[in-house]
Amino acid sequence: MKISYFYRAKPKTSSYKPVFYTPEDDQSSLKKKMSIQNDDSITLRERMDRRWDEERKHKAVSQQNILKAFAVIAILIYIIFFL
Repeated sequence: MKISYFYRAKPKTSSYKPVFYTPEDDQSSLKKKMSIQNDDSITLRERMDRRWDEERKHKAVSQQNILKAFAVIAILIYIIFFL
């Protein structure tokens, strides 16, 4: 049985895997990004409409959550003070 008076930390290990640069992969990723950005099938107006619809839906949901919270608070206040 070994008796040690000081704590000896074990050496740290790493699981680093090197990433190699390949120009083909870099060019293909750039082409994908450019094709997504320059998609002519969807017009600017359609993209704006979609984004605005999403924002309206999000705003409506957040307003409903606020109203629900106020209703719960009002019920709790009623229970505490009047019952």
